[in-house]
Amino acid sequence: MNVNELYRYNFFDKIIWINSFYYVNGKLTYRSDAICCDPIRLFPGAKIHFSIDENQGARISFWKKGVFVSELSGNQMLGVDQVTIPDNCDSVSLTIYKNVENKFVNIWYSDTADDTEQFLALLEVNNMAYINPYLFNKSFSIMGDSISTYGGIVWRRDDDDDESKRSDGIYTTYGNLVRYPQEHLATEVDDMWWMRLLKCNKMKLISNESWAGSKVQPHSMKGPDGQQIPVGMVDDRRINLLTKDNKNPDIIFVFGGANDVISCENDRFSDRTVNYKPNRTRQEINGLCTNSFANAYIVMLMKIMQQYPDAEIICIIPYFFLKNNTTSSITPRYYRLTKGATQIIDICNLLGIKYVDLRKCDIPLYNPTNYIGDGVHANQKGQKKIFDEINRVIR
Repeated sequence: MNVNELYRYNFFDKIIWINSFYYVNGKLTYRSDAICCDPIRLFPGAKIHFSIDENQGARISFWKKGVFVSELSGNQMLGVDQVTIPDNCDSVSLTIYKNVENKFVNIWYSDTADDTEQFLALLEVNNMAYINPYLFNKSFSIMGDSISTYGGIVWRRDDDDDESKRSDGIYTTYGNLVRYPQEHLATEVDDMWWMRLLKCNKMKLISNESWAGSKVQPHSMKGPDGQQIPVGMVDDRRINLLTKDNKNPDIIFVFGGANDVISCENDRFSDRTVNYKPNRTRQEINGLCTNSFANAYIVMLMKIMQQYPDAEIICIIPYFFLKNNTTSSITPRYYRLTKGATQIIDICNLLGIKYVDLRKCDIPLYNPTNYIGDGVHANQKGQKKIFDEINRVIR
């Protein structure tokens, strides 16, 4: 079999691509016109033929046991037909520019045999490293705030008319206030933590009931018709929207608390007074106190547990953030986030609910601008950090 015949299989769709980034000297670096992949394991001596832009070329970096070894830059790749993996490497990262219409990746080892099945199996092993067997093939809904929203046009960085940013209903409940897509944060739905989780683990999204600016505690905001409606995550109206088309989720991710931390006074983070008792009626639960973050959080979970008894709840604790990147907000916000996180952990342990603590996801408290675009909202790299931590922790 000659080499041209081996080109018939395109591995492009079998590789997990990272949008708007590429590797430079082993470091993942932002570049809006490129896509790249994390190092994929291949055999030394394997040959690669992939999309090359006639002006910018392409990039390929070589790795050994996760350590960067060397790379070929765009200029070095101009006019190159194929690349052979050196003996001192076991992995490669590829960069392809978005403007290339025909995107392809051909891989082969022997010029006299069809290696398609061998490399398909190897790429499957690469991808399986990301798959979480616990989450695989499950359906999910989200109770969230702006960090999890997505819908509508791509908003400009300087567009402050938050009231006009409404979901188009494709990925987030129709009419909900949204933050994403926004140009300095994340512009593609594939950037979002939950879409990464969905694609990686072949999951299905039932309902994304996320509302930008919403707190766990009871409060109201303007709805699509301009009238005030309750938007607190503890409110029955929002909990009712965690199902869709008579389908209930296998998993409900509860990702809230950031706006409570931002806008509430310290006394709202006083200790919980509501205690969990099984078999309460909904009327009894609705009568419980929700005048603090901890009380509202446990009442919210009690409602969800009662309404969706077959769903597993997974709570997500917000990462460290500083609104407007100002050091003056560190102390009170740090106190409230730390206090609130402790309360969420206490409640989850009481109810036997899994949780993911995003304070451990490597988004730093100080100088987090590489991951947070505006002091609060995760950018593309921050969304990937969220995905990585959730996919790593939940077992």
